[in-house]
Parts: sequence; structure tokens; C-alpha cells
Amino acid sequence: MESAKVAEELGVKEVGVSDRWRHLAGRSLGWMGEMLKLDTADIDGSEKAVREAMGHYEVLREKEPESAEWKEGIAMNKTRLADVYLTRGDFDTAEELYREAVAMRRELMEADQDNPVRVQRFAVALNRIGELFLSRERFDDSYEAFVLCRAVSEHLLKLEPDNRRWLTDLGGVLFAWRDSCRAREDWERSLTLNEELMVVQKKLLEGDGERIEPYYNLSMSQRAHAEVLAMLSERWSEEVEWLRKSEETLVEMEGDEKVSEWVKEALEGQKALYAQAREGEE
Repeated sequence: MESAKVAEELGVKEVGVSDRWRHLAGRSLGWMGEMLKLDTADIDGSEKAVREAMGHYEVLREKEPESAEWKEGIAMNKTRLADVYLTRGDFDTAEELYREAVAMRRELMEADQDNPVRVQRFAVALNRIGELFLSRERFDDSYEAFVLCRAVSEHLLKLEPDNRRWLTDLGGVLFAWRDSCRAREDWERSLTLNEELMVVQKKLLEGDGERIEPYYNLSMSQRAHAEVLAMLSERWSEEVEWLRKSEETLVEMEGDEKVSEWVKEALEGQKALYAQAREGEE
């Protein structure tokens, strides 16, 4: 196995190194790899750190084959390595690694279905590969991934109904799935998903009315609803109604001069849509 070979090359089988140290080293190296990619765009450095992290977890795999600790570490770093290949444009290798990560996450989740962290990580893995399929216009594959991801996300909310992070994650899944349907011109399904997305966004807004992002996200979903309605049998009056809702949500946003400028630009962007809708009504 490649990661086992890396472990050998790095000398991580030295006598006297504790399992706890290996786990901490693997976790730190994994985070380093992620930060190198995100903060400095050092893709080669990111890959090196991630592979070194996987080498430590491979040693743990050999010592305790049934332990969940190394499985968590390898699954996390397979996803990070997939991100590296995705950045390089090697979609096939990225897909292979995402699939391996999904399989490991499924196994971990099925062994402990009431563990919110494991359930959430499985959902993230599904969403990641779904977005990869969507970017490659493999709509059937993305659809399948998002259907399962949504079911897992809803199970997560049943475990912790008041966790806003899980609610935000569900919104992210619905957003990606909606866009998948739009890309394949499945307009009716995209409308249904957008309605469900707006329900989630309104819940998030209720508990976070001090920040501008919840208002903006809801407004953009309302505008998206208007745009799709215009495509469906030219339902102009409904489009105007949703554009007005979008506008009302935007003007609720309060803040400094920068926020006001943001609102102004968003409202300006709706003028052409209004004109088109009113022209259609006539």
C-alpha cells in the first residue's frame, strides 16, 4: 500500500514512539497539509504533509486493525489528498480517493449511527463527491450522492435538533442538489428543493438576525425561485411576487456603508428581471 511505503520511507516505525504520539503527529501533519493548500497554495507541500500523516496512521492500522482511530485519520487525509488532486485537475484520481473516503466514512458511521461527529463526516464526504460529479456534469451520479447526503443530514438533525451547524449543513446540501437539478434542466424538482432550502434559511435567519449573510442567502434563493418560475410556462406574475419577496428581504439587511452598497448592487441586479417579468405580464 502506498501510504505504508511512505511510512517506511519516513521512518515512522522507530522503536519507542507511542501510538498516542503517532496519532497526534498524524493529526498535526494533516492540518498542516490543509493549511498549506488553503493559505499558501503550496500544493506539493500539502501533498507531502498529508502523505506523511497517512504514513503514521498506516502504522496504527498494522498494530490495531480494528481500531477506529486510524480509520478516522486515513479517511480524513484521503479527502485532503483528493482535494490536492482536484486542484491539479486530476479528476479521476480525486474521484478514486473521494470514493475510498466515502466507503470508510460509511463504515465508521454504520458502526456508531448515534455519534453526531461520525454521521456529519459521512455527510460531508458524500457532499464532496456529489459536487465533484456536478462539476463534471455527471448529473445522475451527483443526484444519487445528494439524495443520500440529505438523508444522512436529516438523521443528524434528529440526533441534535438544536444544532445550527447541522441545519447549515443541510442547507448546503439542498443548495448543491438544487443546482444539480438546474444544471440538468429539471426545473420542477429544482423549485421543490429551493422551497425546502428557503425553509432552512428562514430558520437560520430567525436565530441569527444580526448578521447580513442569512438575509442575503435567503434573498438570493427567492430570486432564484423567480428566475425558474419565468422559465416554466412563463409564470410572470409569480416571478414578480418572488422578486418582491427577494427585495423585501434585502432591504431588511442593516449595517454599515459597505452593507448598504451591497444591498444597492443586489437591488440593481433585479431591475432587468423585473422589466422582463412585467413585459411578460403585458
